[in-house]
Amino acid sequence: MSDRNLRLLEKLILYIPGFHGYKERELRREEDKRLRDKIVAELEDVRYELLGLEEEYFNDVKKLKEVEDLIAKLGKIRDKVEHADYGYSGFFDKQINEEELTKMYQHDLKMFESLEGIKKEEDFRKLKTLFLAFEKEFDEREKICM
Repeated sequence: MSDRNLRLLEKLILYIPGFHGYKERELRREEDKRLRDKIVAELEDVRYELLGLEEEYFNDVKKLKEVEDLIAKLGKIRDKVEHADYGYSGFFDKQINEEELTKMYQHDLKMFESLEGIKKEEDFRKLKTLFLAFEKEFDEREKICM
């Protein structure tokens, strides 16, 4: 494994303890599922925080609508990640070359870094932009897998 892939993998392990990467063919589907389960759990944490804001903005119809829109968008993203084809058979059944592996690790890492930004953001407009960026990153990852 190249030094670059190792660094990416080491960073991903910080987000997903026990993540081994996609190198071993028989573990690839399980690792992909583990990664997506972790992302779903992180998205659920964000959703929970947003649900708490509904109570805070109960008397502010405009803010309440913004929060509800964010919750709905987050729910769609969460469902997309959770229900993506299990293991992306085309990608995980073949021999993965170093370039594909690097791209996967880069997208995986970007998604977790994006989640970190989402968790810290309080501005609703910026949150919406971050949600869209996260979804785009996930879609790009899926393209590699197809």
